[in-house]
Amino acid sequence: MRLVRSKVALLLILLVILLGVADAKVVNVPGDYKDIKSAVENANAGDTILISPGIYYGSKNYSVRIDKPLTISGYGAKIESDYNYGFVVNSSNVLIEGIQFKGRAIKTESTSNISGLSIKDATSTEGDAIFLNGRIRDLEIENVNLNLSNTGVGILLDGYFENVTIMNGIIKDPYWAGIQLKRSNTDYYYR
Repeated sequence: MRLVRSKVALLLILLVILLGVADAKVVNVPGDYKDIKSAVENANAGDTILISPGIYYGSKNYSVRIDKPLTISGYGAKIESDYNYGFVVNSSNVLIEGIQFKGRAIKTESTSNISGLSIKDATSTEGDAIFLNGRIRDLEIENVNLNLSNTGVGILLDGYFENVTIMNGIIKDPYWAGIQLKRSNTDYYYR
């Protein structure tokens, strides 16, 4: 009898997980929402936000806080953010891919405790382009092209990190360093 209850409980748990995944949807900018901030704020955990090619500027398109698991894909999209960051990530299981940033790209805050952050196929033209601090596990930065024009650091990791992979990137013309590590207690893998 106990075995039957365990199997029923396991099946119920799997059903709840599968139903949660089935609810994930695709949100389009500017199709469903006119700006990136509105799309992120109205998306549900697990959704994918597709940003159409074009230039996005103004306060609704930068310093966008990501506080839930999302995929944000913007091949051909360019976010112009001057000295602000395009995205401020404070959630686990976030993928940001294919976006060009004119200005700083992505940051986390010192209070962040994140597991699973991927940044792929991104470009930026401002120093301190990727500034990550706090506690982050399973960080992947892949195919990132940073042309810094003698400003700041390309990738700044300041905090406590586990399982970090940085691969196939180009960091050109930084003022201080291409990659700067502070207060770290982890092994880094560069390919």
